[in-house]
Amino acid sequence: MFIMLSVCQFGMATETGKDADAAFDAGVVVLLKQELERQAQCADNPDNECDDAEVTAFLKLLDVYYPDKRSTPKYPRQAQQVGVNAVVVSELSIAPDGAVEGVETLSCESGEGDAGLKWKWKTDGEFCKQFSRAAAKNFEGYRFPSVVHLAIDDSRTIQWRTTFVLEGSDSSDSQAQQVDLPTSDTRKINRFYKKQDWLALKEFALREQGTHPLYDYYVGYAAVQTGDKSAAARHFKLFLEQTSASYFHYGAMAASVLIDEYYRRGDYDSVVGVADNHYDLGRYFGSQQMFSPAVVAQSMLFYGSALTLVSPPRIGEAVLIFQAVSAGLSVVEPLEVASSLEGVTNQQLTGLVTQIELLGAQ
Repeated sequence: MFIMLSVCQFGMATETGKDADAAFDAGVVVLLKQELERQAQCADNPDNECDDAEVTAFLKLLDVYYPDKRSTPKYPRQAQQVGVNAVVVSELSIAPDGAVEGVETLSCESGEGDAGLKWKWKTDGEFCKQFSRAAAKNFEGYRFPSVVHLAIDDSRTIQWRTTFVLEGSDSSDSQAQQVDLPTSDTRKINRFYKKQDWLALKEFALREQGTHPLYDYYVGYAAVQTGDKSAAARHFKLFLEQTSASYFHYGAMAASVLIDEYYRRGDYDSVVGVADNHYDLGRYFGSQQMFSPAVVAQSMLFYGSALTLVSPPRIGEAVLIFQAVSAGLSVVEPLEVASSLEGVTNQQLTGLVTQIELLGAQ
């Protein structure tokens, strides 16, 4: 059963074809300039936590986000020798002509094994100074698209994630994320799954609750299977709070359930918070490993809609989400579900695009 979103009524633009495309781009430029002004004002106050998500979204919509020229970072030799991986998040200041004029390291996490799981990884961990220097040095070989032709004179700031991963370190297998559970517990859990004995899974996980975050996940999963959405949301929330965006397959399932539950409650800020702070659901289109593409599409629709309902609304991000849903619907089954989701997606996307075109046509 899929819940359809309420769709706001918008005026209709009169432009068609190339005129509409030009009006849309012009509207995005207006919105981008507004966001760049907010970004600059935010940066003037060192106590502010500035968000570049809308700037990034508008740059992507204008096809000027990704670099025209990039290079591969040099892996720190000592880290490579002992098998340490890392993720470095940098803040780039990019001049209107596309040159990188400043780099600041925002965070570094390092450890062994999967960069999505980050099991026993540490913030500012081993070799992080070397990883941060390597990431910063690498941006000397980057060149981003110019925005001078858009009459943008201000530098833009974006966050960029550099992942240092040795070959064979990552795994897409969900069971590979059970790395720190006792083998006997893993066997029991797999047996409960095979028998679809959700009550036994719940009782077992509740007994072990508090010894590891994954047990909260399993209580939540058992609750999903038995239709207890409130209990599922409660335990998935606990799981996400404890794991800080690791255990990515399990986290995606938990985030999906929480997004749906919060949206039904009208708690749009929490919808956006869960989706922002955790997992990229779009990666699960076409993958049956954790949940169906139909479930992915529904959760993403809720997320996209919530982005338009928070204050201030995050229009650029919402357009990108609806575009991603539209692109992924070809793998959704059955066809009647795909058709229903397509109708809602088109309504939402058309409404936002129309508003942007009207702004650009002024």
